[in-house]
Amino acid sequence: VDGIGSSSLNLAKPESVEGLAEQMDEDTTLIFCARTTGSKSPWERLKIDLEMVHNVADALARKRVRKCLYFSTLAVYDDSVTQRDITEETGVLPQSPYGITKFAGECILAQVAAERGFPLVVFRPCKLYGPGDRSFEYGPGSFLYSVLMGEPVRLYGDGSELRDHLFIEDLVQIVRHFAQNDESGIYNLASGVSRTYQDLLSIMRTVTKKAFEIIHEDRTRLQIDQTVDVSLLKQAVTGLRLTSLEQGVRETFLDME
Repeated sequence: VDGIGSSSLNLAKPESVEGLAEQMDEDTTLIFCARTTGSKSPWERLKIDLEMVHNVADALARKRVRKCLYFSTLAVYDDSVTQRDITEETGVLPQSPYGITKFAGECILAQVAAERGFPLVVFRPCKLYGPGDRSFEYGPGSFLYSVLMGEPVRLYGDGSELRDHLFIEDLVQIVRHFAQNDESGIYNLASGVSRTYQDLLSIMRTVTKKAFEIIHEDRTRLQIDQTVDVSLLKQAVTGLRLTSLEQGVRETFLDME
């Protein structure tokens, strides 16, 4: 397994096409999960992310691979309204530059896969969390970090919205399955059990055994609930056992402590 970072191969640069193509052959399973980070505006990140997809697609057009696994996002669905039981058949209508970029990536790679005749798996994950996470995005990771630093947890609104979070070890198990087997297609990745942020805070009190202050911030958007149907994923990955939020938070806390 070779992990390729931007320091060795910057996918946003045109010369990466040849560099990536040289590292691939018909025994290669390419896992494409790169994205732009930093202080750039959302539209600047969209431009760079699309350049990366374009360059990877060009490399795949030159060298046929065994398989490609592409990380998209649950944000390709309309997240401006409450959606219950989102399936892979739910209409795609991204509301953010990030969601727009990821769906464009799906379409571009699907064209190359069809032309070159290799299987494409598209993952649409919800937010991920677990040991090793240093992004500290809103949710389990950032909340636990605040508690460990003795800082208040900042909560938007009353925290009653429903969201799904997928534990990192479950993601690894899923990726391993699809890398080693022959399935292709689109799969939503989630635990299948949406919980409120109030539930998360209650779990954190039990797990950390620490008292912490909660600061309620004004919402920047309307309250939206999301629940995800993972039936198709479970059909593909036989015997898949997904980690509960309680167990995932416990393991994340032990890693961070």
